[in-house]
Amino acid sequence: MTLRSPVRISLVKQAGRRYRANVLADFDLTGRFIALQRLAGGRWTHVRRARLVAYGQAGYGSFYTATFKVRKRGLRLRVLVPEKTAAPCHEPAASHTFVS
Repeated sequence: MTLRSPVRISLVKQAGRRYRANVLADFDLTGRFIALQRLAGGRWTHVRRARLVAYGQAGYGSFYTATFKVRKRGLRLRVLVPEKTAAPCHEPAASHTFVS
């Protein structure tokens, strides 16, 4: 049995309805994709994706970042690190839900 931890995701609101997603992981995620999703009709639907870029080092891992621009206000959104991006060392993970 393999124990994999989820990646850690934090969000920072920036000017102009932009949101920066910071991801902390134990291995290199440079160039991999994360997705912005919208809650519509009780289901999460794909809005857009962004490529992760290296941002810096932490005590036991590295930070990666991607920026999303949200065109509409009042949407319930989250950022998802899909299984293909998180594998092989981490579980997929989603950020907390936020309103644009």
